[in-house]
Parts: sequence; C-alpha cells; structure tokens
Amino acid sequence: MVRGLRRRDAAVLLGGLVAVAATVGTFRSMPNVPTTAGFALLVVVLATATLGRIWIASVVAIVATGAFNFYFFEPVGTLAIADPQNWIAASAFLVAAVIASNLSAAAQVRAREAITRRNEVTRLFDLTRDVLLTTQAAGAIDALARHVARRFELSRIAICLPADDGWHVHQGGSPELRVDMDLLNIALARARGTLEFDAYRRTYGGHLRVKGEHGELLVVPLRHGTRIVGLLATVAPAVDVGALDAVAGVIAIAIERTQFLAEREAAELVRQKADVAATLLASLSHDLKTPLTAICVAVENLRGELERFFRGRKARQLSAGTGMGLALTRGLLNAIDGRIWGENAPGAGARFTLVVPGPRRRISARA
Repeated sequence: MVRGLRRRDAAVLLGGLVAVAATVGTFRSMPNVPTTAGFALLVVVLATATLGRIWIASVVAIVATGAFNFYFFEPVGTLAIADPQNWIAASAFLVAAVIASNLSAAAQVRAREAITRRNEVTRLFDLTRDVLLTTQAAGAIDALARHVARRFELSRIAICLPADDGWHVHQGGSPELRVDMDLLNIALARARGTLEFDAYRRTYGGHLRVKGEHGELLVVPLRHGTRIVGLLATVAPAVDVGALDAVAGVIAIAIERTQFLAEREAAELVRQKADVAATLLASLSHDLKTPLTAICVAVENLRGELERFFRGRKARQLSAGTGMGLALTRGLLNAIDGRIWGENAPGAGARFTLVVPGPRRRISARA
C-alpha cells in the first residue's frame, strides 16, 4: 500500500510539471498574454492540489511561479524582474497558488478521512452482525478471529485470552501469528494500569508496539468496560489505531456473549435432563399402579354413578353430558318400588341391573 501511494505521488508530480510545461509552451508563442498565462498556470496548480498531497501542490506552485517569471516577465529568459509591478504580480501569484493548493489539498485529506471513517463504521457494523449471527459457543472465538481478519483485511491476527494454564491463542489469519507468552504477560500488566484516553488518536492506553519476526507487532487490550478480558495481536495493521481500538471493544463484547451462550447451553441441557427424568418417573409411576388401586377407583365410580351430576373421569374427557341419567332412573324406579344397582363387569366396564315391579293379581284357590 505504501508503494502504491509513492507511485501515485510521483505520477501526480510528474503530471503537474508536464502540465506547467505544456501551458508555458502554449502561451509563450502568443504576444502580450501574461495575465492569461498566469491564470492558466494557477488552474494547473489547483488541479495538482486536487489530485495530490500538499507538498506536491507546493512544488508545482513554486515551479509554475518560476516559469511564469522566466517566460512572461521582462526581461524574458531570466529570473530577474525589471518592473516592480511584476514583482508584486509574481509574489501574488505564488501566494495565491500556495494557499489555494493547501486549501484544496486539505479538503482532499478531509474527504479521504471521511471516506475512511465511513468504511470503518461499515466494517464494524458487519463485524457486529457476524457476532450476533453466532449462536454456538463451541468454536465461537476462532470464528470471531476469522471474521475480524476478513472484515478489516488483516493478514495475521490472534485473539489471546488468559487462562490458569497460560494463554489460549485463537488464530484468525493465514499464516498463523506467533506471539511470545512473556510479551503477552507484559502487555496484560501494562493494560491493567491507569486507564487514559487519547482524544487525538481516539484510543485508550495500554497499546504495545514491538518488533517481531513478522514485522512490527501491535498488541491492543480487549476491554469490557474497565475490565481486561484478553489481548488482540496483529502485524502492521493498515487500519487506524482508533478503529482498531473500537474493534477490540467489539471483540470483548463478543467474548462475554460467548460465555453467556455457553451458560445458556448448560442451562438448556440441565432443563432437558430434568424433563427426561420427569417423563421417566411419570412412566414408572404409571406402570407401578397396583390392581387394588384400579379396583378402588372403579368402586368409587360405581358408588357415585347413581348420584346427580356425577360423571366418571373418562366420561368427562371423552363426551359431554350432565350426569343426571342414572339419577333420574333411580328416582323413577323408587317411585314404583323398583330398584337399580351396578357392579363391575368381567373384563372391563360396568353392568347395571334394573328391577321393575309388575302388576299383582290374585290366584284363586280353585285353580
């Protein structure tokens, strides 16, 4: 990326100088056009400032001023100026060119910074979405490291979490990033110091830069509030340090969320075990019911069948009714001195017996 910027700066500088030469060559053959040539050279300086950095625009402005003096002010062909008014004109041209180029270049820098901030916010949003879409605790930290490496185009990255037996390092780039354990201990000790915020760089304290076997190594604390949950290590990041600090904050929140997911999975497993145990107990209790219990239930049902509004358990579940049928039958039979009773039928169900008195007649002794 640095080589690309250098090539672009060289191309813009060369293009600006060529444009100055072309402008001078165009207006040199025309008589009495110093003012027009000056405005044309000023346009070239502004165009260079729009495309390049401040120092490139400043160099082009100085060269354009010299060319303006050399080819259009008397005596022509020298850098000397005979007329004092031309001194004022040349000085005004130089000041205007430098100021305009600086303003244009500063606007370009701010525009590039705004685009960079927008891209950082977009990448942070994508990373947050990746975190929210992670629903499994197993392998979540490794997946998080890969998401960070992909979203922010980091070739080597590692999320380092302290543990009782040392450090757990989760790799996200390819090839893997080798981090010295002593370096991680030093970085963790520094991160646990006084928390300070750098408003200019938009970062908190505790960052550590060291020379490693893969280049410059940057170690950033992972803070959840004021508590340190781990470290983020990466090599020569092209991302702004402030943005990398924001990434570290998202990673810390994701680590806490992963722990909550593990606790939720454990609680869900306990609940499932409790449901299985309750189901087994219910099945065993049903199978261990004795025939005596069934007989007692049947007897109670038979005793209540003849009462008003009484219905058995199964009858209440399977069909609608009021429970008045047998009660009315018993009332009618009692009115005519009849009887009704019930008993368990062999196999299943119940059997009811009705005794209805018939008409009485006398039998003669003769018969």
